[in-house]
Amino acid sequence: MGFSVQTIITDLLSATGFAILILGPLFYSISYKKFFKRHLFLKEDGAKIFEKLKYDLRVNEINGVDRSRLYRDLDYALTIFKNSMEFNKRDLMHYFNERKAIWILKKNTSQKSWFIFLVWTIFFATCFASSRLDIIFFIFNGLNRNSPDNGYSSIVFLFIIAVIFNANILIFKYFSFRKNISTKVRKINLVKYEKISNNFKYVYIGEIFWFVLALFFIFLNTFF
Repeated sequence: MGFSVQTIITDLLSATGFAILILGPLFYSISYKKFFKRHLFLKEDGAKIFEKLKYDLRVNEINGVDRSRLYRDLDYALTIFKNSMEFNKRDLMHYFNERKAIWILKKNTSQKSWFIFLVWTIFFATCFASSRLDIIFFIFNGLNRNSPDNGYSSIVFLFIIAVIFNANILIFKYFSFRKNISTKVRKINLVKYEKISNNFKYVYIGEIFWFVLALFFIFLNTFF
């Protein structure tokens, strides 16, 4: 491939594709966290519920309360507000169920994102250890060269394996989310349950789009 504006552009796009493959899942895990926070109860919502319960008790202040424990321990909260549960227990239960949902869903998506990052880290570490500068050439040229005289063919093979792993993790992430939302957090507000179930697929499709775009950038050098 000769030196030209076209080769510079395609080389940069190939490198950008690799950057998206490696770092994209980590940035997208932040998007998932924001998505869950936007659809489910936050700690601030718990504070509003507790203020309502405190009003039901007809007290201005409750002393000797472990604030940190209050927002994460349902049994502790039920003990503190045991005399004001007649009308507001359902709200309190929704709050704790949704806080649990956020924790489970965040953990689930975060683990998958870090696993994808680990796959690509192992790929680059293995390629650099065995082929040295060939991996640098591969980053900027994608699948453009495949010679059995060097380690390039091995890099291409490992790259294909890494892509397959990445794709499988993304698929597993979706089905794992569906399982968690259906079995572990079904007790959340039914309206919110339906909303988060339906809207999650749009966030997920966005992640798939970036994965496909990254591969497209890398494969550009194969054809141009």
